Amino acid sequence: MSIVPQESIHAMLHRRLSELESAIELARAALKEMEDERDLASKIIRENRLQKSGPTQQEGTRQQEGDSGSAANGATDGRGAGGMTIKQMALAVLADHPDGLSNSGIFEAIRSRFGQEIQPKSLSPQLGRLADRDNKIVKENGVWKLAEKNAG
Repeated sequence: MSIVPQESIHAMLHRRLSELESAIELARAALKEMEDERDLASKIIRENRLQKSGPTQQEGTRQQEGDSGSAANGATDGRGAGGMTIKQMALAVLADHPDGLSNSGIFEAIRSRFGQEIQPKSLSPQLGRLADRDNKIVKENGVWKLAEKNAG
C-alpha cells in the first residue's frame, strides 16, 4: 500500500478499499467463469460415464459415429455375438437372472451364453447408460437387475 504525497490516511484508506473491491470483483468474475467451466466438465463426465483416463481416441470416434455406445471388443461396427450390442447382451443375461448379477457375473454370463469376452472398460459404461439414461436396469445391493417395467 503506497501513500501518495499529501494524501490523508482517510483518503488513502478509501482509495485502497476501492482498489481492493475492484480487484475482488475481477477475481470473482474469473472464479465464476472457472466454476462454470468446471461444472460443465463435471456434467459431461457424468453424462458420458467417463473414467479418469477417459475414452481412447478410437472409442471416442466410435461413439461419435454411431453413439450406440456399445462397441464390442474388436468389432468395428460395435456389435458382438450375432450382431448384438453389449447392452443387448447384458439385458439378455439379466433377463435370465431375476435375482441379478454383479459386474463379474455379467461378464461370465455373456462369455457363457454368447462366447464374447467383454472388457470392464466396455461393459461398465454400458451398464451405467442402461441404468441412468435408458432406465432399463437398476443396481440393488451390489447386483444389477432389470428394472421392474422391463422384468418378466
